[in-house]
Amino acid sequence: MIMKITAQKGRGNKVHILIDGEYKMTVTSDFWISQDIRSDDEIDDEEFAAFQKAASSDRAFNAAVNILSHRDHSSKELIRKVSRKCDSDAAHEAVERLENMGYLDDERYAQSLAQELFERKGMGLRRIEQELCRRGVSRETARECVENIECDNVSRIVDLLQTKFAGRFEDEKGRKRTFAALTRLGYGYSDIMSAMRRLGEDSFEDDYS
Repeated sequence: MIMKITAQKGRGNKVHILIDGEYKMTVTSDFWISQDIRSDDEIDDEEFAAFQKAASSDRAFNAAVNILSHRDHSSKELIRKVSRKCDSDAAHEAVERLENMGYLDDERYAQSLAQELFERKGMGLRRIEQELCRRGVSRETARECVENIECDNVSRIVDLLQTKFAGRFEDEKGRKRTFAALTRLGYGYSDIMSAMRRLGEDSFEDDYS
């Protein structure tokens, strides 16, 4: 079936595509210019299907780049986000293209994120591994990243109690909140108690005895 394709200028760099006068999709002006088709050309079903597929790939790639401009992502996490707006196959293709271009590297991303969670968020190794997996990093890669972090849990908790939680455990209510916060950060009961004993806070243990 022969159809007439028409391109109408939209806002910014948008171009609206019509087939026989009926709106079908919106593409970017860069994508439209890159195609071997011009407004009011006649095309058949096969040519339009190829055009749609190319447009879907372009849209997915642009979406992936836009997401990465805000922060790094794992490949799995990026595919999941792009698939919310675009065709799943196009999302996978876009992510694979970015991997080949060197913009995506799960191991590099995981190492960077693990250090950030440890240094800035104060998370324990167990919680860091969980967070990496939640972000789409494989269990094996997450475990390797955690194993590369040198950490004495008790000393780390002592540091957090003297900085992030300083003055927050002077009464029972504050101690319980601090304990809950440290637990959420991935630290175990025995390590928390050891840290508190090191600081001479025996009352902390009384709250949980």
